[in-house]
Amino acid sequence: MILDAALQLITGLADGLLAAIPVLIAALPEIILSIINFILDAIPQIIETGIQLLTSLVAALPEIITAIVEAIPQIISGIIEAVLSAIPQIIQAGIDLLTSLIDALPTILDTIVAAIPVIIDGILKAVLGAIPKLVQAGIDLLTSLIQALPKIITTIVGAVPEIIGGLLDAILGNIPLLIQTGIELLVSLVAALPEIITSIIAAIPVIITSVVAAIIDCIP
Repeated sequence: MILDAALQLITGLADGLLAAIPVLIAALPEIILSIINFILDAIPQIIETGIQLLTSLVAALPEIITAIVEAIPQIISGIIEAVLSAIPQIIQAGIDLLTSLIDALPTILDTIVAAIPVIIDGILKAVLGAIPKLVQAGIDLLTSLIQALPKIITTIVGAVPEIIGGLLDAILGNIPLLIQTGIELLVSLVAALPEIITSIIAAIPVIITSVVAAIIDCIP
């Protein structure tokens, strides 16, 4: 019941979107201009908010990382179980999608080929008309970057010792843990190798049989 309602909703939205496309296209230049003006006006506030957000995120990183590390085994296990249980549906959906795409390919290609001259003409007109503005914007950007270079370089040089020091402290402080984790990973991999090899060998006949059957089916 819920799935049927969801599909009907999606179909209705798609129909409404298709019907509204001419109106959206006509209004697109004005919409884009409004969005650009809004973003330009909001840039100082966006930068300030971004700095505050980044500062808060950096402060919370140790707690976040600890929570993520604790949850990783459960997350991976859940993902693996979900993927394994959904493999038949995924394969069937892939086959259906590929078949539908192949069936619709001639129509799609005809539509694309017919639209290419119009698209190229529109792109060329837009680009050629905007060349003076693009050149001026490039000059302004390069000039601003050159003027800001001393400040950028000074900031980077000043931060390098602190960054390197932080990395070295983090690595040196966790060497025992890193070594122990590497050893555990290597031991687990070695222990699982016989099972992995056995599974691969057992699957080889099935794979070969499937490939041969597929080739035979393709022969007229």
